[in-house]
Amino acid sequence: MAGCFNLRRLSLAVVVFVDVAMAPAQQSSDLQQQLEELKQQYQQATQQLQQRITVLEQQIAKQNETEAKQKQATVSATEAAAEEAVKNVLFGGSNKVGAQYQGQIPSPPTYDLLQEAETKIQGLQQQLGAFEFHGYFRSGYGLNSVGGQQVAFQAPGAGAKYRLGNEAETYGEFIFVNNWINPDAASDKAWMKTEVMLEANTTNSASYANFNDGTGNDQFRLREVFVRAGNIFESQPNAKFWAAPAH
Repeated sequence: MAGCFNLRRLSLAVVVFVDVAMAPAQQSSDLQQQLEELKQQYQQATQQLQQRITVLEQQIAKQNETEAKQKQATVSATEAAAEEAVKNVLFGGSNKVGAQYQGQIPSPPTYDLLQEAETKIQGLQQQLGAFEFHGYFRSGYGLNSVGGQQVAFQAPGAGAKYRLGNEAETYGEFIFVNNWINPDAASDKAWMKTEVMLEANTTNSASYANFNDGTGNDQFRLREVFVRAGNIFESQPNAKFWAAPAH
C-alpha cells in the first residue's frame, strides 16, 4: 500500500510539471502571431500611403501642366496684342492711308525691329535721366488808384526795392543741368556735370515782347555757366572741381 501511494504522488507531480512547462510555449506562440499580424497591418498601411502619395504627385503634376499651358496662352495673347498695336501705329489703322501719306513699309515689323526700337527707347531714357531742369518763377500784377500800372516802391538811395508785395514784374530763372559722367550719382564713381542758368524778366502787363512805343522792357541774361566734377581721386573723394568761362 505504501509503495502504491508513492507512485501516485510521483505521477501527479509529473502531470503538474508538464502542464506548467506547456504554458510559456503557448504564450510565445501567441506573441509570434500578434507580431505577424502587426507586420501585415504595417505593410498594408505603407502600401496605402504609397498609393496616396503617387495619386497626389500625379494630381500636382497635372495641375502644374495646366497652369503652364494657361500662362503660355496668356503670354501668347499679350504678344499678339502688342504686335497688333505696333501694326496699328505703323500702318495708321489703314494700309491705304499709310501708303498714300506715309510711304510704303518694305516689310512688316519683326522681332529684330522691335528689339532695335526697345534699345533706342532705353538710350533715350538714359539721356533723359542724365538731364535735369530747375528753375524759379514769379509774376506780379497791380493797379494804382487812377487805373495805371503798379509802381514798385523803393526808398531813396536804396540799392534795391523791397520784395514782398512790391514786385510788379514777371521774373524767371531757368537752370539746365546735364550729368555727363555717372548720372546715377554712385558714391564710388567720379562724376561731372555742366550747368547753365538763364534769367528773363519783363515789366508789368507785358509778355516778353518789344513794343514800338517803348513800353516793353524785356531782359534776357545768361547768369551762370560752369562745369563741376568730383570724386576724381580716391584719396580725396570729397574734393570738387569747378570751372567757369572768364568774363
